[in-house]
Amino acid sequence: MARIEAMGKPAALIVPNAVHRLDARIWKQRYPSIRVLAPPGARKRAEEAVPVDATGDALGDPEVRFVVVP
Repeated sequence: MARIEAMGKPAALIVPNAVHRLDARIWKQRYPSIRVLAPPGARKRAEEAVPVDATGDALGDPEVRFVVVP
C-alpha cells in the first residue's frame, strides 16, 4: 500500500465484474473519497459490497477508456 500511496491517493476503483467485488469494501473504507466504477451488468452485485458511483467512462482522462466487454 505504501508503494501505491507514494504515487498519490487512489481516485478510482474499478470493479470489473460481479464476481470481482470482494475487496471493494476494504478499498472504500481505506479511501472514502474513491470513486467506484463498474460495468452496468455488474452494478447490482457490486453494490452488495460498495456503492457504485458510475457505470460508464467517468475517469475524466482522454488517455484512458472505460470499455464494457460483453
